[in-house]
Amino acid sequence: MKSLYTQFIKTLTLITLLLSATIGNSQNFTITVQNITQTAPNKLTFDAYILNTNSGQPFELATIQFGLLFNSLIYTGGTVSVTYDNTGSGLNAAQVFNSTPNTATTIGSQTVIKMAGRTPPGTGGGTILSFVSPGSLITHFTITSSVNFAANSTADIAINSSAVLSPNYVTSVSEYIANYNTLLTVTPGTNAFVIGNPVLNPTVSAPTAYAVNGGGAYCQGTGGLPVGLANSEVGVTYTLLKNAVVQVPTVAGTGAAITFGSQLFGTYTVSGTNGGGTTAMTGSAVITENPAPAIPTLASITQPTCSVASGSITVTAIAGLNYSIDGVNYTNATGIFSGLVPASYSVTARNTALCISP
Repeated sequence: MKSLYTQFIKTLTLITLLLSATIGNSQNFTITVQNITQTAPNKLTFDAYILNTNSGQPFELATIQFGLLFNSLIYTGGTVSVTYDNTGSGLNAAQVFNSTPNTATTIGSQTVIKMAGRTPPGTGGGTILSFVSPGSLITHFTITSSVNFAANSTADIAINSSAVLSPNYVTSVSEYIANYNTLLTVTPGTNAFVIGNPVLNPTVSAPTAYAVNGGGAYCQGTGGLPVGLANSEVGVTYTLLKNAVVQVPTVAGTGAAITFGSQLFGTYTVSGTNGGGTTAMTGSAVITENPAPAIPTLASITQPTCSVASGSITVTAIAGLNYSIDGVNYTNATGIFSGLVPASYSVTARNTALCISP
């Protein structure tokens, strides 16, 4: 009898140890809220995942419900609603969410999101969770406010533990272990994490004033000179003004110097605009156009003869101009070119601004 009793105790102890080991292994999961993104002035989206952190042991999900908190001050003066989208969910069809999220409860300055789970499908019908990070997608959530989110606020999303009390709402996860629906422990900071907390509707500073560069003089008919900005900011649109008149197209900031290309004579200024306002850039670029000399007027041509093998070309000389027959050497101020061998010649004039006639 004693022997049977001892054997019973040993068997019971073994079963207890095996059960404890199984339940201990079952805590190998994490829930994450991530990809928190503001998609409109009054909309915030995020994704929820559940990951099996033990690749050596399959995790069959029985059911999951979500209790989340977020900062009520982001929608001060308005109302809020939460929706979800199961597109791409890694949960079985019988386990994806199908009830309406409840946001009627607030606790202090926090709003509670109550997302009820589904009836467990029975062992063998649950989702086998992925052990590849970030895990199985549960669903996509969207928080929508009736007013724009408060400027420079943060949602401060938090996942509730499995031990919070009413009127809060627990996050619960249960797993099929040895054919039993077993409730597991959810502990923020241990197996429940929120990744990211973006600033909502951040206040944008007006553009920084950078120096306008360029300017100078060009010769008529040569296409002008470049005008630019010594630096720029991403997210800023820069507008060129000629004599206070807006020019097109505008140029987007790159975080480095920018150019508006070559411009003709005038006084150029630049303004930069973003969500924080418009800033006049510093300085200006002044471009002047120097006139080109007129085509030289032919005075006479002396052709070569049998007795004189060379000829000459004479143009009417104008004070301040130099003349050339090769487009390179402008040392002739008289307009008289003699000793020319038979060939075709084109006489051009250059002024003191170094502009050349057509």
